[in-house]
Amino acid sequence: AAMSGGSAAQAVPAAPAADAGVPGGANPDDYAPASDAMDSFGHVRRGTASGVPLYQQAAATTQLPQLRLDLHAYAPRPEDRWVIINMHKLHEGDSTPDGVRVESITPEGAVLSYQGTQFLLPRD
Repeated sequence: AAMSGGSAAQAVPAAPAADAGVPGGANPDDYAPASDAMDSFGHVRRGTASGVPLYQQAAATTQLPQLRLDLHAYAPRPEDRWVIINMHKLHEGDSTPDGVRVESITPEGAVLSYQGTQFLLPRD
């Protein structure tokens, strides 16, 4: 019995090593470009596919107003999309009282701009 237990234990370390080379089992983040600044934050969500940073990341490097996405309504037709940010209802193209413009409303949240800086305010 002791011998068979020993041989079973030898097989265990081989299993993870075999998985390592299989693309299906790999973490997609392993294939992200090293130049992506958001990688250093370790977040799973990286903003939008076009590379717009998340609000929290933009706020770390730029002076942004305090923003809270209270309600998010995404629809296929742009005219049916709207958000409530800091208790203000806004459509695409609208701006908050402190000058943050709603560039677009996506399934992930709202792409906003402030003094030339674009960022995604994600829905939770």
